Amino acid sequence: MRFQTIPLLLLLVSAISCGSVRANEPGIDIEATVARYSEFELSEHQTAILDEATKVSAASRVFYGLYNRWPKDIQELSDRTTGIDFTIFDGKIAINATADGLAITVFDGKDVRQLLSTASPPLSELKELAQSPDFKIRVSLRRESDGA
Repeated sequence: MRFQTIPLLLLLVSAISCGSVRANEPGIDIEATVARYSEFELSEHQTAILDEATKVSAASRVFYGLYNRWPKDIQELSDRTTGIDFTIFDGKIAINATADGLAITVFDGKDVRQLLSTASPPLSELKELAQSPDFKIRVSLRRESDGA
């Protein structure tokens, strides 16, 4: 087992598309766009885990923008989101707030990989709505091809 900090190209500045707010379902729709380049061959399962980790990263950034803090644990993030398949991690995911952002550590079946989410700007127009216990961050993912 190797430990790797992977430089995934997360185009989250322009990629977190904060979409619609639905009147009957409090929350925000976001789409994370990722262009993934890897020096190593990734299995379909590893790619699926990294896709879900990318969604965790995007949701964490929006969480920070709404609540001005990182989620305290995976359960809090899970409670506030939809669209992320947390079961794919099989309990092998951890988040840890650091001085640089939120470190997301996952085990992909072969390697331990770490992503770093950085703080996003405040989403002040949604902060009041986000106080509702029913408010959800609804996450989807769009992959950009590497042109190869």
